[in-house]
Amino acid sequence: MTEKIIQTRRGLYGQLSVTLPITVKAAMLDLQRKSGMKKSEFLRLALTAGVVELSKGILVTGWTADSGEAQGRPPAPEEDGRPAPTATA
Repeated sequence: MTEKIIQTRRGLYGQLSVTLPITVKAAMLDLQRKSGMKKSEFLRLALTAGVVELSKGILVTGWTADSGEAQGRPPAPEEDGRPAPTATA
């Protein structure tokens, strides 16, 4: 995959394509209109701010995609250092 790099007076930029639930998209665009910002300016700021907040959480909790939290499930006991449960009769 080749990356398209866009050079402007403000610096170098790259593009991303993101698929969102329609309700989230509608809410974001409604906020953008209320803010008075241009759509690209608003979305760039929202994405950048979200990355900053997400990175703080990752650094504090030590979250990784391999921990299972990315799939929305808690880590299995053997993944978090606890002994696995044993079946009792």
